[in-house]
Order: sequence, then structure tokens, then C-alpha cells
Amino acid sequence: MCANPDTYARMAQDMDVDAGRILRGRATLEQVGREIYDLVPAVAESRQTHSEALGHQEFIMTYKTFEPIGLACLPAAAG
Repeated sequence: MCANPDTYARMAQDMDVDAGRILRGRATLEQVGREIYDLVPAVAESRQTHSEALGHQEFIMTYKTFEPIGLACLPAAAG
């Protein structure tokens, strides 16, 4: 799912839901919500996502950067 219309336009083959249609006035929140709601059981019942069909296997795409090492990934100290 992508809520950024420009990103979706560049990567439509890798996205299942264009939530940016809401921002552009081409769909309502309810319409896109229903699309997502209907997609979840379809994928649970073995329908491949667009990313899976392209062969992607990562389970998360991090936004910009993620540093998995260091204090930022540790739980906050009890105070």
C-alpha cells in the first residue's frame, strides 16, 4: 500500500493499493478502506501481493534509513 501518489506512479507494479487516490480525489477513504479490507483475506488465502509476484522476499521496507545497531534500538531504561 502506498499513500504517496508520486511514489505509487513510479512503483505501481510493486504496490497493491494506491491510497494516494484519496488525496487526488479519485477515491474516498471508504473505497480505499474496503479495497484494503478485501485484500487482506485474499492474501491470507494465498493470493500473491504484487511484490511477491516480482520475487521480493523482504518483510519490511524501511523508510530512508534504519540503524539496527546502537542505543536507539534498545528499550528505554526504566526510570
